[in-house]
Amino acid sequence: MPAEQTRRSPFFFYYACILLLVVTGGFGFHALIKPANLPPVSETLIFHAVFTYSWYVLFAIQTGLIRAKRPALHMQLGKMSFALALGVVITGILISIAHYQRKPEGLVFMGGLVNMANFSLLYGSAVFMRNRSDWHKRLMLFAGIAMMAPVLARVVRAADLNEFAALPMWLLLIFVPAIYDLTSIKTVHKATLFGIALIIGGIVIMITIGMSSAWATFLENALG
Repeated sequence: MPAEQTRRSPFFFYYACILLLVVTGGFGFHALIKPANLPPVSETLIFHAVFTYSWYVLFAIQTGLIRAKRPALHMQLGKMSFALALGVVITGILISIAHYQRKPEGLVFMGGLVNMANFSLLYGSAVFMRNRSDWHKRLMLFAGIAMMAPVLARVVRAADLNEFAALPMWLLLIFVPAIYDLTSIKTVHKATLFGIALIIGGIVIMITIGMSSAWATFLENALG
């Protein structure tokens, strides 16, 4: 596919909308089916939900503006994402700490930290590469994918499935951009490879370190 066609591809707009729908449906489905399993409502939780959902809404809008050939408005609205991203990370860490103090689950706490770290790295890299559209849009997309684990976990909980059933769903979201690259530019873009490697590496850390007794002991001493 020629470079001009690739730039005009609706893939990133549609994929951003899919992520937004998954976030909306995942949390909504869990709240409707398993309301008793919802965490205690707190100001931090409300702010985290607002920041995170707003980030996904803005991401979908931003990809739509590029598709509509309105880069100036895209850049103006992009400045809003700094505050949203900072809010996502700060409240995300606080939520992880609060969850651990209610339920001392080392794996869940590690997952929260890894997800926030990967989101920060991918978002920061996307901002740094904002003048390279091929890099910027892929890194920003993977920043959104990096935070999907909690959403998918709520979907499988609501469906009474094993929580590890969320893993193949997450892997599907991770590898779809690689398939797009192969069909559009005949190779996997380096930004896509970076995003995949970072999230897969995070999954390995979650499973190996997050489930270890040493990590459980460290958290008990630090947060218990």
